[in-house]
Amino acid sequence: MWNIRVPYQNGEMINLDWILKEVTKMQTRLDGLKEEILEAAKAYADQEIDEKIAAYQATIDAQIQRLNGDMAALEVSTQNFINTVNARMALQDAKFAEYDDRLANTIYLANAYTDTAIAQNNDYIIEETTKAFGAIRVLNQFTGEYVTIQDMFDYLGYFHLTDAITLSTLAQREKTVTEIVALNASCSDLVINGYNIIV
Repeated sequence: MWNIRVPYQNGEMINLDWILKEVTKMQTRLDGLKEEILEAAKAYADQEIDEKIAAYQATIDAQIQRLNGDMAALEVSTQNFINTVNARMALQDAKFAEYDDRLANTIYLANAYTDTAIAQNNDYIIEETTKAFGAIRVLNQFTGEYVTIQDMFDYLGYFHLTDAITLSTLAQREKTVTEIVALNASCSDLVINGYNIIV
């Protein structure tokens, strides 16, 4: 008996067409199954990868947000530090300007004080020197008397200028500067011949 349902069991009745058809069906099913397995594996892998990527991305995003927060805090801290440094530098500049003004004023006052002291000291020196010279007595070798320096100059002047006028004689004649200028005499004339000109 022939079992047509399973023709491969009977060696006399081998239907190669049927076998080929069954092998082709099986190949098609295997190809479809292979595609399904690949698609399922791909879908699973994609889902796993997407989940892992999403988890990593969430971690990275959280770290970026934390880093951005830290950077913002650092920027605020840096700006505060810069503002503090700038404020201190401005304060220091103001203090330096104040010290410069104080120093300039102190130097000005010191110079003014020194100039005044020098002027006063010069006046004092001249005054004291004049007093000292007025008080100094020298020995007139011709008369043997001690006389002032001016009197000695006057005495010696008599040897050279016979018509010269002495200071004491000029004082006795009580002439003003205007009166002496009105005489219209040169300085040399007044020195050499003053006794006769200023009368």
